[in-house]
Amino acid sequence: MVLIEWDSPESQQQLLDLLQKNGHGIPNNLVVDTAIRYSIEKRYPVSHMRYFSTEAAIGATPTYVFVFEENKTFSGFYARPPPSGHDEVLLQEALAELIDKFKHRLENDGEMQTLSDAFTRHVLHDILSSHFPSFYDVHPPSTVQVFYMTDEQMRKVEEMELKPIEGYYADSVDLKRDAKRINENWLHSDCLESTTQLLLDEDGGKIFMGARLHHLPACVVRDSSTGEAVAWDMSSPFGQCSNLFTIPAYRGKGLAVLAQMHLVKSFVNQGLRPFKYVEISNWNLIEATRRHPLWTRWEDENKSMKQLEGPVVYHPMFFTTIKKKE
Repeated sequence: MVLIEWDSPESQQQLLDLLQKNGHGIPNNLVVDTAIRYSIEKRYPVSHMRYFSTEAAIGATPTYVFVFEENKTFSGFYARPPPSGHDEVLLQEALAELIDKFKHRLENDGEMQTLSDAFTRHVLHDILSSHFPSFYDVHPPSTVQVFYMTDEQMRKVEEMELKPIEGYYADSVDLKRDAKRINENWLHSDCLESTTQLLLDEDGGKIFMGARLHHLPACVVRDSSTGEAVAWDMSSPFGQCSNLFTIPAYRGKGLAVLAQMHLVKSFVNQGLRPFKYVEISNWNLIEATRRHPLWTRWEDENKSMKQLEGPVVYHPMFFTTIKKKE
């Protein structure tokens, strides 16, 4: 056995402390940092997060860290890219052991969502194929670029005063008022049923209430004349800003940027590092985010690499859904 499970708040904090020895705030730690914070604070009871790492000498940073998300209807897998590069033999042993621990979830759920770098994804799929030959990739992997805020950028966000846009205002989410509209415009709402719960409106009708909206940071921008939410940004149990959206009739006014800036300010005020993924196909958004003074792209050598201690390997990240064949 090569894996250790960090299964208590105290041990999870120890794991986080070890990871930060590579350099506080390095992009490799973005997911694990926020997820562990949420676990310790019991912020997201809808899912159970389990943390594993490969064994390491006392006081040393483990090479591999894995987060396995479990809830009633699906399981999710995240692999932290090792800052100093891969150890193929160790990775194979660790993933084989991890899959063996959770094979009952794969068999029962029929699918698994994964987020990893390309090499880990390749090794993982080889192991899945040997254990579960009936599984396959539902969709081609979605390649994303990672944007995050450095310490300096976080300080600027903390100090900045966000200017309102005439005719609109930023607000917190009102679950009964906003959740149905957000859910209807959420691309992944139909495949992430575990993130929704049901509430009854005043007339007894059912509406969707997003568990993410209830437990995790989120922000909406409202039309001052109607009070309706016309743009919003929310976040995931892994910590990234997600589902940035503006109702089509209201686009081109900067409302999405306003929503996101209010959201990241909430993150910063809680001591959390804002980050987000942008699909490689969305080149306009990638270029706009690169130009934004408050975002740093992980792979921009002239920016992020100079702010890290020691050599750190950049790993492109991939979202993939593995699903059992019918």
